[in-house]
Amino acid sequence: DDFYRQLSMDFEHPLTHMHLSTDVPLDLHAILFIRKSRERMFGNSRFEGKVQLYSRSVLIQEECKDLLPEYFRFVDGVVDSEDIPLNVARETVQSSATLTKLKNTLTGRLRKTLLDMAEKEPEKYASFWKEFGVFLKEGIAKESSVRDELLPLLRFHATKQDGDQIISLADYKRDIVEGQTEIYYLFGNNLDSLRHSPHLEVAAERGVNVLLLDEVIDGFMIGNLREFEGLTLRSIDDPNVNLPGQSPDKEESPANPAEVDVFVTFAKQVLGDRVADVRVSHQLRNSPARLVASAPGMGSEMERVYRMMGREYTAPPKILEVNPNNPLITKLMATAIQTDTSQREVTEAVLLQLHDNAMLLEGLNTSPTDMVSRVEMLMYAALGG
Repeated sequence: DDFYRQLSMDFEHPLTHMHLSTDVPLDLHAILFIRKSRERMFGNSRFEGKVQLYSRSVLIQEECKDLLPEYFRFVDGVVDSEDIPLNVARETVQSSATLTKLKNTLTGRLRKTLLDMAEKEPEKYASFWKEFGVFLKEGIAKESSVRDELLPLLRFHATKQDGDQIISLADYKRDIVEGQTEIYYLFGNNLDSLRHSPHLEVAAERGVNVLLLDEVIDGFMIGNLREFEGLTLRSIDDPNVNLPGQSPDKEESPANPAEVDVFVTFAKQVLGDRVADVRVSHQLRNSPARLVASAPGMGSEMERVYRMMGREYTAPPKILEVNPNNPLITKLMATAIQTDTSQREVTEAVLLQLHDNAMLLEGLNTSPTDMVSRVEMLMYAALGG
C-alpha cells in the first residue's frame, strides 16, 4: 500500500492489486493496482493510470501506454522485464514482439483478477464497476475483437433489480420468461426517469426484465453487442416489439371507438408536424402517452449522443401513441368534440403539453419558452380563469 501511494499519489488504499512474476516463457515481474475512485487527488482531475516500464530495474519509460489496452488505462503499476534490452528506443519498444507478449499476458491476468472479484466479491466488484465500468463498455464499443473477453465483466441496472443492484448478461438470461428470445433494454438520461418510463409498463405486467442504460457510451456499446448466447438485443421502445409472457385475460378496449377516432384526428391537426402520426397504443397501461420511432434508423440514444457532443442533428418526428383508457386521455376525448372556443384552446394546450411531456421522458429537446407560457395558461385555467 505504501508503494502504491508513492506511485500513484493517491491517499487511499487501492481497491485491489495483481502481482505477477514469471521466468518462462517470458521474463516478467509486475504489480498492477486498481484504485478505489477515478479521482486522483485533491485538485487533480486526471483519471488515467500510469504504468512504468523497467528492464533490469532500469526505467525505460515513465508512462508506457502500450503495455495495456486502452480500456484498462485506469490501471497504475510497474512492469520489469529482462527480455527488453536496456538501449531500446521508444519507437523500437512500440514495435517490439516482446511488448506484445507482455501486453497479452498482463491483459489476460487483469481480466482474470476482475472475473474472480466479480464471482467471489460481488460487492467489491460493484464498487469497481461504478467507477470504471464505462471503460470496459468503451472497449466493446471500440474493439469488436475483445467483445467475448469483456462480456462476462459487463454489469447492468435492470427493472427487476432495486437501487444500485447490478446484474450480468448471464444473470439476465437465467431469469428470462417462457418464450423469450430477446434481451430488452431502454436508454435514458438517468435511472430514476428510466424506471418511470411508460415503455416499461407491459414488460412489468408480463414479468420481463429490461436493462436500463443511462450512459452516453451505451449507445455505441449496444451496436457491438447485438446478441448474447443466442438472445438478440432489442430496445423495448421499438414500436414493433412483441413481448413474450402471459397476456392479460382480457385486453381493455376504449368504450367508444368512434370518439377515439375523432380525438386522434383532432390530435393530428393540433400537433401537426411535431409528430409523424397519432395512434392508439396497445402497450400502455397507466401512462397517457408515449413516443415511438416512426421508421428504422437513428434511435433516441444516438440523438442524445449527438446533442451531448454538441453536433447539430434534427430528430425526425416520432409517433405519439395514446392510451384511451387513461383518465387524462378520456377527458381530452370528451372535450375535443366541444365547440366552445375557450375550452378548445385549453384542450389544444393540454395536447401540446402532453407531447412535450413525452419528449422530456425520452430525454429529447423541447422549447422551454413555449412550455412555460403554456403551463402558466393551464395553471390559470385550472384555477377557474
